[in-house]
Amino acid sequence: MDSKTTLKQEIAWANHLSIQACILPSSKGASCSNYARCVNHILLGLNNIQLWLRIPLVKTNDDDVMDANSTSFVSDEHHSQLFVALDICDSLPLVNSLGCWFGEPVTAAIINMDSFLTNGRGYPCLSKCHQKLITGFFYHLIQINISGKLVHSIPRPSSDTTNNFDNNSDSLQRHPLGPYLDYVGYLFQSMDPIPEQERFEPLMDNLEAQTYETFGRDSKKYIQYQRAISKALLDRVPDEEASAVTVLMVVGAGRGPLVRASLQATEETGHKLKVYAVEKNPNAVVTLHVKSHKDLVHFEAAYVHVFTFTHSDYSTKKSNQRYKRLQFEIPCDTGSAMVHGMLFAIFFPLRIPVYMKPGSPLEVHFWRCCGSSKVWYEWCVTSPDSSVIHNISGRSF
Repeated sequence: MDSKTTLKQEIAWANHLSIQACILPSSKGASCSNYARCVNHILLGLNNIQLWLRIPLVKTNDDDVMDANSTSFVSDEHHSQLFVALDICDSLPLVNSLGCWFGEPVTAAIINMDSFLTNGRGYPCLSKCHQKLITGFFYHLIQINISGKLVHSIPRPSSDTTNNFDNNSDSLQRHPLGPYLDYVGYLFQSMDPIPEQERFEPLMDNLEAQTYETFGRDSKKYIQYQRAISKALLDRVPDEEASAVTVLMVVGAGRGPLVRASLQATEETGHKLKVYAVEKNPNAVVTLHVKSHKDLVHFEAAYVHVFTFTHSDYSTKKSNQRYKRLQFEIPCDTGSAMVHGMLFAIFFPLRIPVYMKPGSPLEVHFWRCCGSSKVWYEWCVTSPDSSVIHNISGRSF
């Protein structure tokens, strides 16, 4: 049994048990495109369970915190059921580099025991950088977990001595993780309150993915929006003029729930609607593009066969699925280029063009996939930047 089948079975069993979330291990190795593709397929069949991709937050030579382990998250198109669980180690990247994670759907931070220092009384504590990071997680409603082996020999309190962070005498007989939890609780209680006027300023600041996710959970609100738009279309446009196009502008579209409600209203009424989505947050705009499924057909439809796979064995018992990684290099004398797709015997388009500097490598991955009724291709770019996996499960052709 291969690892892909095993992972699918484990997730299916967790889904059967109604478990809220499953933590996926971080990718091993420099490339994780196959892992990303496997997660993509699993996400398509999920109901309510969430997948938390575990990514180590470590300092690298170039201080690039968005390392190869993040590729599977990028390739999964910011799926609403895919989240990030950050592993917090003893060494952290630069403070400026950490801020990028507050724009991603981080749902949990896993603090390794090795990250804790020891204060003058022998109790665990964290460095100033770690304290600031954990406080930032609290402000973004990210849950904190502690993992690893005990590294502190906690002194047993005497009758006249109590823990700095817990004055309850019942704590004398507690779980070994108690002092660590006390310290995390102490950090939470020491937080400065957020001024009311700073809690929600979408006109001034770009909202994080977690905030949009919270908005999206209020399904009743968007159902009412859809009903209101449907009634407005029926009221404004008589049935005999149903072919007339009504223009609707969604100002502050976010990640698109109002746009989706508007499009569903036009399908419900049979009236034509032209929707303009206006959004100042560039990160939310990316998600808006991804969710434009009608455009996916145009940006993922291939037009002839790519390269030839040689079948040395025609036995029906063997799989005809294939995988290939290819590398190309932009000649230094041609200048920079904008790559819109790969042209072999077929054109494989890229939904978002990739900017290439002279002499830089272009790495692409192709999968030839077989189903019970059709054969299709999937593809993605992993260098110089990571793209989404195109045509997942043959959704466009």
